Amino acid sequence: GKVYFTDSSTMAPDRKGGVRTWDTMYTAKMDYMRGRRTGRLLEYDPQTDKVRVLAGGMWFANGVAVADEEETALVISETFTAGVRKFDLVTGTLSPTPIVGNFTGYPDGLGCNPSATPSLCYAPIPSTALKIAKVIAMFPHPFDQFLRTLLMLVPRSWAPKVATYGGVVEFDPATGEVQRYLQDPNGQDIGMLTGATVHDNKLYLGSLQNDFVGVYDLE
Repeated sequence: GKVYFTDSSTMAPDRKGGVRTWDTMYTAKMDYMRGRRTGRLLEYDPQTDKVRVLAGGMWFANGVAVADEEETALVISETFTAGVRKFDLVTGTLSPTPIVGNFTGYPDGLGCNPSATPSLCYAPIPSTALKIAKVIAMFPHPFDQFLRTLLMLVPRSWAPKVATYGGVVEFDPATGEVQRYLQDPNGQDIGMLTGATVHDNKLYLGSLQNDFVGVYDLE
């Protein structure tokens, strides 16, 4: 088999205060402010020990999962378009736009249950959209890019804050149709969701802020 993974950005993760921890959240914010689509989808072949780029030009490519039992397609969370792209493994093409999108926030990881009928996928959403995003969207190009540049220059402590939220979008990867939208709007029970895995009709949810794994009964 092959191993599929993403490379979110050409921006290197940032050190947090000079200590031995990586502030990947801050780097993600800076990548959003930069506004360049440098995310890639890659494939590793264990038999040849080779890695090749399958697709590029995504705005912070994130979680990736095999979409169907025949392994003919992949789905990829494209964080800053607030949607999910699809890659056809047969034709080697990436969908030009998200197959499902307009989420309430930015998707992170991604998990699928190819054995379900139909196959279903789950996109966890750790946070709602940044408020500054609405302001940037009001400006035409190139004024929006000027604003983005200014925001990249502000001190780290002034960087846009991430709102606590917990959400998961269940969708059909073949049609892009949303089946269910699970939410904890204020992240009181579980929030900052980044991982979703299905096992025995239960959805297991990983989080950046909680010290437990959430379990949701899909039945």
